[in-house]
Amino acid sequence: MKPIYALNSPRFSRLLTETPRVLQWVVWGVSAGVSGYWASQLLAPAPHLMARPAAVADPAPSHWIGLFAVPESHVTVQLRGLVAADEGSAGGIALLAVDNGPTRAYRVGREIAPGVVLQHVGQHDVTLTRHSGDETLTLVSPPPAKGITFGPPRPH
Repeated sequence: MKPIYALNSPRFSRLLTETPRVLQWVVWGVSAGVSGYWASQLLAPAPHLMARPAAVADPAPSHWIGLFAVPESHVTVQLRGLVAADEGSAGGIALLAVDNGPTRAYRVGREIAPGVVLQHVGQHDVTLTRHSGDETLTLVSPPPAKGITFGPPRPH
């Protein structure tokens, strides 16, 4: 039985001459597909972005404050951790749990619960502003485990 593609057969020589043409068509086809994809991505209209809401006027002008009672916020806030900003800057992040819920990160100025705003993050405490006034929460570090002491190293 004769092999299908003998090295000296006309079929083998035709295969060698046709392979570069086929590969050339494949490369051009892939190139055209990639170019078409990126052209459609670049020429597509921009996605519709939502506009920022307009500034809302103060719903409770100062002359109405005596007429309507502001509800007191009765939420329990626990300080679980903090990332203080550099000394003198007004930034920072507090890790807080509201009403024994999951711990979440809040930046200064964000509302934690209705009527409760994170006002300041210090090195070891945070200040919350409520309707009734400011409240300071201090980060309590747990006691060290048994056998661990803090102090200078022992001489050997």
